[in-house]
Amino acid sequence: MSSEESKKKRHSRQRTCQAYPLPVRMAAVRDYLSGMSRLEVARKYSIADMTNISHWKRKFAGVVEFKTSQGMIKRRTSRSLQTESESELSQRIKELERSLSLCQKALASKEKELKRANLHIQINETLIDLAEENFGLDIRKNFDTK
Repeated sequence: MSSEESKKKRHSRQRTCQAYPLPVRMAAVRDYLSGMSRLEVARKYSIADMTNISHWKRKFAGVVEFKTSQGMIKRRTSRSLQTESESELSQRIKELERSLSLCQKALASKEKELKRANLHIQINETLIDLAEENFGLDIRKNFDTK
């Protein structure tokens, strides 16, 4: 392959990659260093490949404006702590939902048992009423007599 062909090939590769203007790249790096995730930055600036942000960060690392300050580190740390806290909360929510589901199943089971017991009582009362009518027997207890 001649050097002319290699230059042509390299040039065509560069054209297929999307070029981003310098202000967009710098703004993306600034947002990334301020605590936004690469995904959030990529969505905000419509950047197709999130790895570009890391490359730009390394490229602009020497620029005074982009040197990571303690404030940026603290924001990033608090964001990760918030994420851990959120994950603990979501885990607790899942536990509570599981517990609620078990309670609902137990309640449904108890309601079924109660319906059966009430039906059983109703059947027994009907049998007693029929026995009293047909046989003239006083089967029910009289609590008032002594």
